[in-house]
Amino acid sequence: MAAFRLGWPTERARLHGAFVISAVLVLTTVAMAWISYRAVREWERSTRLSLERRADEVLALLAVALNRDMKGAQLSVLVPINGQNFLVDQPYDLSDLVARAFARFPYPESFFAWQENGGPDGVTYFFNRSERPPPWDTAPRSSEPYPVVIVRDPAPMRALVEYARDRSRYGRRFVLFESKIGTTTYQTVVHLLYGRPDDHRAFGLVGFTVNLDWVRREYFAEMLRQVQGIGGPEGGLTLSVIDDTGREVATTGGSAGGGPSRERPFSLLFFEQSLVSALPPGAPPLRRWRARVSAAGDSTLTAASLGARRSFIVIAFAAATTAASLVLILRAIRTATELAVMKSEFVSAVTHELKTPVAFVRLVGDTLAKGRYTSASTIADYARLLSNEATQLMRLVDNLLTFARLSDLRTAYTFDFLHLADIVEDALDRFRPQLAESALDVTVQMPAELPHVKGDRTMLVQAFDNLIDNAIKYGGDGGGVSISGNVLGRFVQVEIADRGPGIPADELPKVFEKFFRGRNVRKGGSGLGLAIARRVIRDHGGELKILSVNGSGTKAVVALPLSKSS
Repeated sequence: MAAFRLGWPTERARLHGAFVISAVLVLTTVAMAWISYRAVREWERSTRLSLERRADEVLALLAVALNRDMKGAQLSVLVPINGQNFLVDQPYDLSDLVARAFARFPYPESFFAWQENGGPDGVTYFFNRSERPPPWDTAPRSSEPYPVVIVRDPAPMRALVEYARDRSRYGRRFVLFESKIGTTTYQTVVHLLYGRPDDHRAFGLVGFTVNLDWVRREYFAEMLRQVQGIGGPEGGLTLSVIDDTGREVATTGGSAGGGPSRERPFSLLFFEQSLVSALPPGAPPLRRWRARVSAAGDSTLTAASLGARRSFIVIAFAAATTAASLVLILRAIRTATELAVMKSEFVSAVTHELKTPVAFVRLVGDTLAKGRYTSASTIADYARLLSNEATQLMRLVDNLLTFARLSDLRTAYTFDFLHLADIVEDALDRFRPQLAESALDVTVQMPAELPHVKGDRTMLVQAFDNLIDNAIKYGGDGGGVSISGNVLGRFVQVEIADRGPGIPADELPKVFEKFFRGRNVRKGGSGLGLAIARRVIRDHGGELKILSVNGSGTKAVVALPLSKSS
């Protein structure tokens, strides 16, 4: 007993040590997972910041490229022309300038020049691209390799030229307007030429037309590819142009996703925007388009985001594992502590229960051995006492052996077809001497026609032995015990009832706990009987219930399933 009590704190200390080590390991795992998650999140953040910086740089490059290119034709071709160097009578002098402009700027579809000399309404020359003629020019193409085709006074464009000439009444140097030629929408930029500063009638003009349908279809896509090539292919940046309705006009990749995105507005004007305020009435409304640079397709950002998500999953899993581990460890410690307490109480109870009958047997044996009594009746009384105590000692040992046997289910049971009347009879045989000397009335009503059950004879006898022992022990002096059996559905039911003091209501839920004994119990016992009985009955697929009203007796109800052969 002393050795066991010394070992109990040691075992608890070991369990607490295991708990501390497990907690440290789990917390270390969580800490490492958290550090990894933070590192990946920082990687993702730095990657995102780097992409945002690159997106800003590429967007600035794209905005500068669009601004310079879209006003380039006006500034480099139209602005330098003045009244002194403008000679439409020699159109071929302009064709070289136009050819260089065509080579440099893709968006002008045609350049044109008009001068009031040369006819009643002056003369107009259109300079078209030889490789990309405008839709209104249906004349057959020549095979000459020169990039410029000159057309004089084309009928489809007379209205456009007339409108540009009419704008000279406002005295402005530049005119910007939109018009439709057939089904094609054009933006036209015109430089008006005046003889004197106070002259409000232009003697000539020069300008170019931009096919807006072609621009939407071709120009921005090529511009985005060129800018992306300048910025470098690495980084996975996607360049896009969005029109004023939100429609994507051109892009170098897929649609924007969860990566950083930058936008900058620009006006759809092939004109120097600082001169917009100097335009005469009738200028087209400003269309605000947007240039966008996004990093939706960046592989580094995708890997960082995926890594962050996976790290979060790892942390969540580690946290869940931590919680589960700590709960299991706490439950294990609690169970181990409770088991240690129960073992201590069990050893204490069993030691007491063993010492009492052993001491009594020794006392009776010493008395008889020393010949203190010679009367035959007295010796017989002592013999009966010796037999009763030996029976009680044997029952206690049987319970201990049964309890140990139930710890290994692989060897606990050997099943046969049994009749419960025989099982009850075998259990009662152990109490015949005790019942013969007492006034306790035991009534047995077990019909012979009860169906068979399948079970282990030894273990079932032990279970009913404990139930009958309780009924006899606590049935009260002069009381009675009744045992009856019947069939209820697919079960054989056996009831063992006594007329004793009963069990208090607050103790009734605890009667099946190992080593539990009621506070008012005066009879000896290990506290294992009902626990063993319920375990055996449940292992046979049945159920054991204890029904009791304090002061009115107790009833144990056993239900075992019928065997399949019944």
